[in-house]
Amino acid sequence: MIRTSTVARRAREGKIRESFARAASGLDLALEVPPLDNRMVGVAIFPAAHSTVNVHETRVPPRAGAGDSAKIKKVLNSWHSLNYATIHQRWQRLAISPYVAVGPDKPISVNSAYLRKWKTGQPLRRLMKRFLPHNRRRFTISKVRIVYLGPSVAAATYFHQETDQRGKTSMGNAAAFLIKKRSAWKIAVISHFGEVK
Repeated sequence: MIRTSTVARRAREGKIRESFARAASGLDLALEVPPLDNRMVGVAIFPAAHSTVNVHETRVPPRAGAGDSAKIKKVLNSWHSLNYATIHQRWQRLAISPYVAVGPDKPISVNSAYLRKWKTGQPLRRLMKRFLPHNRRRFTISKVRIVYLGPSVAAATYFHQETDQRGKTSMGNAAAFLIKKRSAWKIAVISHFGEVK
């Protein structure tokens, strides 16, 4: 392994910090530099509820089909139409196993065993007391923005609104990372924060 000199390494860190500061202006993000001998690859996910980020690159990358945006929107609509009583039977048509659900407390790795436990657990009972969806869920998805990160990876942000059996409304921003497996788009990471009124 060849080590770069301390001077060169610090110069590179300075350039990275300057580039990050320009790119993250107004986003309330901080750059953390790892120890000098480590190499790190990271992914940052942040809620976009309070800020707007303009994306200048709108071309679909090569090999991402023209119909992929419609397929991704269909996956998102199908996901939100899942009934709590049957989600454990149908989720694998729409998501990879395991997928990651990002909640207000922490990310959770979700698979069939987790969903079976969740279905009979306290968190779902608390959720149902707060918001009781219709069996055939009544929701809308709007303001969908899809950014392709390559021919088989996409990030989608959107606004979700749903009414429940008591007339309450849940609404909020949502985001998902999707991957394309054998020509089918599937959710890899999903997050939705709704405010109930």
